[in-house]
Amino acid sequence: MSLQLALDFTVRPHNNPVSMAQAENGKEHYEKQDAWMLRQLQSGRKISARIARAEFGIEDPRARIHALKKAGYIIKHSVIPGTHGSREWYL
Repeated sequence: MSLQLALDFTVRPHNNPVSMAQAENGKEHYEKQDAWMLRQLQSGRKISARIARAEFGIEDPRARIHALKKAGYIIKHSVIPGTHGSREWYL
């Protein structure tokens, strides 16, 4: 599998104009979040939802992880001990 060198946020057509406008307006914002998440993972760091929220304001990192996986990155996860299923992601 080949990896993309850049994340592609091609906005897919939505079923209504309001959600389409929101997707278009958020494109740059999500690209920055994905780039931050990827840099952190490539540095060997494990990222949890708490870390993503505290350090970069990412409310739901699952969407960012999904985008990275879609781009071809193999991202693994483990459950954080002592939680009710909270995950941390790593390469």
